[in-house]
Amino acid sequence: VTALALVPVGDSTRVVSTRVVSTRVVSAHLDGLIRVWNIGLKDVPREYRWHRSRAVRALAVDERDGHPVVVSAGDDGAIYVWDPLTEWDEDLMSAARLAEHEGGVWAIAVAKAEGRKAIISAGQDRTIRVWDSADGTPVGGPFNGHDKVVRALTVTGTGDREVTVVSGGDDMVVQAWDLTAVAAAAEAFAGHKQPIRSLLFTRIGGHDRLVSGGGDGAVRRWDAETGALMGKPMEVHERAVTALAFAEVDGRECIISGGTDTTVQVHDAASGEPVGVSKKHPRGVTALLAIRPPG
Repeated sequence: VTALALVPVGDSTRVVSTRVVSTRVVSAHLDGLIRVWNIGLKDVPREYRWHRSRAVRALAVDERDGHPVVVSAGDDGAIYVWDPLTEWDEDLMSAARLAEHEGGVWAIAVAKAEGRKAIISAGQDRTIRVWDSADGTPVGGPFNGHDKVVRALTVTGTGDREVTVVSGGDDMVVQAWDLTAVAAAAEAFAGHKQPIRSLLFTRIGGHDRLVSGGGDGAVRRWDAETGALMGKPMEVHERAVTALAFAEVDGRECIISGGTDTTVQVHDAASGEPVGVSKKHPRGVTALLAIRPPG
């Protein structure tokens, strides 16, 4: 599994109601297969092959006409937008194809800029590109601040900026961009000693924080407004940190991380102290999803 997404689905009318009655988990795989699972049911998952047999590297959830849609991207360089409740049909591929990069797309995010919804993508061509989510037309750009492959993206709404895109990759630098300015780099956060493999924007202790995971096994916390490093790097993994999530565990704000060392680690977001016992997988962890229980 290379990526996960959680899709809330409204009632069966899907016209005027926004009541969530079920949830789908979407999983992406190296063989190009995407599966959609209905949580709580033992149904066989739906399978989609938008990216043929090329690895699917990234998933995101967007909305069209009040309904959730999935955005997927991968090594074929293509970005597809599709309805997770519709059966896959090869004849739909052309209509679902939104845009493409020169080279594989390894990270995607969704945001709203200047009143319109946008999809942000990045990958092997070292660029961050912004697309109108409705028709795939480019929105300004591209951003050209990285010297090597871009592996991670997240979106914030911090400080004086309406929307900020944060990116990281093999050049070991976290870049922050003002999405409304499109081509102007805001600042670079330096500190990683290996390529950046994962990014997370969240609130810790009532403040906006950026969390980054690197190939050196360290998790770093940054002030999202100033770019200042918060505390010492959390040396939590023996190998690359490839997935990050945020959750409350027994009333404590926690950062959850997964890595190529096959472990999932949970640490107090403020102090960096470990919480509980690490979990081990048979192989490297590439995706994490924290689900808040009902109530």
